[in-house]
Amino acid sequence: MLVRAERYEAVGPIYRLAIPIYEQQRNFKALVSVYAELQQAYSRAAETKVSGRRRLASYFRVVFYGQTHFRDDHGTEWIYREPGLTSLAEASERMTAYCHSVLGHDRVQVLGAELDPSTLKETTAYVLMTHVEPLLTDNNEDDHFAVHTNVRRFFFESAVVDDSVAKTAPQVARHGLRRVFLITSKPFPSMQRRQPVTSRGEELLTPLQVACDELGNKAKHLRRILDAVEPGRPLDIKRLQLLLQGAVQPTVNAGPLAYAEAFTAAEQQKRYGQAGTDQLKESFRQLVAVCADALKANQTAIRADQVEYHRMLSESFDVMLDKLYDFFGERLLTKNEGAEETVTPTNEDHPRASMHVFDTIGGVNM
Repeated sequence: MLVRAERYEAVGPIYRLAIPIYEQQRNFKALVSVYAELQQAYSRAAETKVSGRRRLASYFRVVFYGQTHFRDDHGTEWIYREPGLTSLAEASERMTAYCHSVLGHDRVQVLGAELDPSTLKETTAYVLMTHVEPLLTDNNEDDHFAVHTNVRRFFFESAVVDDSVAKTAPQVARHGLRRVFLITSKPFPSMQRRQPVTSRGEELLTPLQVACDELGNKAKHLRRILDAVEPGRPLDIKRLQLLLQGAVQPTVNAGPLAYAEAFTAAEQQKRYGQAGTDQLKESFRQLVAVCADALKANQTAIRADQVEYHRMLSESFDVMLDKLYDFFGERLLTKNEGAEETVTPTNEDHPRASMHVFDTIGGVNM
């Protein structure tokens, strides 16, 4: 059952309890079977570590409203565990069908946004559903099995608008984030599909903190791909290029450079002070450092038909460094620390074709 549930890492600890008993009984057939299953389980675990393709569960916050319909569950908050890759739409459909069956009527509304209890109709049963994620720690963020084992802490986020910022300011300078933390009474997985929320808290991130958080996540994801390379596990070049392009390719009113432009404006510098500017600068310093390493890794891994694409990424990265210099007044990474341009096109009859396409998409004329 553990193998079918893709919890391969849990097979070994359980069998370690049984192996001494079989050895004492000299039950060699049982031992052969045990070690065969262990080999299968750990082989699967090794495969998922390389591919990263495993989704053990999806989690949803559920709140019930309607005293006449839900009785004791009215106003209670729960975390529901669903099979991996279950979307919010799928979970909402299942919840709607379940409520229809239990309540015996179809006056049920499953909502995805927060609601005001004072505006609800007594004749209708309301269910609030929100997708939540397990709260990661530095110890388990790279271990998918650990993230979904004995998990009690969850969080979800919602965008908020900072009304104290002028409406004429860029959107990224006005949008903050509310992060809500939830703790259940018992951990998942368990024999129960849901657990009540017993504790909650929240933090409000300023627009600048959201920007730094986003830059840090981009750097972390790139670094994770680079650090994942090991014997038998090659570089995930497609994912690397996707993240790298999103980090260095300029886009209109979006992307990392939009943060630099917005928060180095005089009004925002006055708002957050030198400490805020330094925080943003350090976030960019970490991002450009890992982008430089990613470009070097991409340069050594690309095929001949991707030389022009790599050149586009390298030139976009240089443009990014120049613009960051204009915004912050200092070099966050010298160009000779970045990827060295040593590759050459294999066919000069196709000059800058792919680069022209990406420049057009990005709104930049190189």
